[in-house]
Amino acid sequence: MKKSARVALIIIFAVGLIISGYQLQKDFRETAKEALVKNALLVYRPPQDSGEEEIRQSFLTVREEINDDIIGWLSIFDTRIDYPLVKGTDNDYYLSHDIYRNKSASGSLFVDYRCPDGFAGTNTIIYGHNMRNGNMLYDLRKFTNADFFNRNLSFTIIDDDGIHVMDIFAFMVIPDDEIIYNPLAEPETIIAWAKENAVNYRDPAGEAARLVTISTCAYDYEDARMVLLAIPQAALTNTSLTSQYYAPQNP
Repeated sequence: MKKSARVALIIIFAVGLIISGYQLQKDFRETAKEALVKNALLVYRPPQDSGEEEIRQSFLTVREEINDDIIGWLSIFDTRIDYPLVKGTDNDYYLSHDIYRNKSASGSLFVDYRCPDGFAGTNTIIYGHNMRNGNMLYDLRKFTNADFFNRNLSFTIIDDDGIHVMDIFAFMVIPDDEIIYNPLAEPETIIAWAKENAVNYRDPAGEAARLVTISTCAYDYEDARMVLLAIPQAALTNTSLTSQYYAPQNP
């Protein structure tokens, strides 16, 4: 091999190392930043044993001190998914901004701006990134496992109206243009479709007048999405926020 060729290979190799090192450092900084943001937010999470008025006061405080787009708190048992929920005026802003409205690769967990408030619509859609470092909605992948799906029957959303227990009935990996991304879709239509397409499924208990859909990116194929579907129970009022409804994260 000529000397010039060897020099060129060495240069290419060195540039590759520099780029890789820069990317690793960037990823590390982003992960550290996310950890600081999440730890700071946990101070505002409605504490266990909170009563109805304490929950409302908690959200009033967080809106005044951080962001008036905050509408609730999502907690999925046996995962690291334990974050505030926001709702903006479009579905773009919170893809790249954290809860403090700062630029962030992780973004925030947010409700589709087209959905009515208070989970009153037929299909309330929640979006968030699937971060390879394990943050945001990464742990939705756990529901791929049938045993995990069968053990974890519900998740919780806390908001001003009280405690919402969401009964999980399906997990799937689907393209990003399916019917579940229509906030006006009828629950019975989505349920029938999910039964035919879900990775894991169980028949919902009782009548399903409303649905909650949680969606994040998947890497199975181009434009794939991981989706968890649930039916909200009636909001629990005059109820303390005990571990029955609100479990600390336990990944």
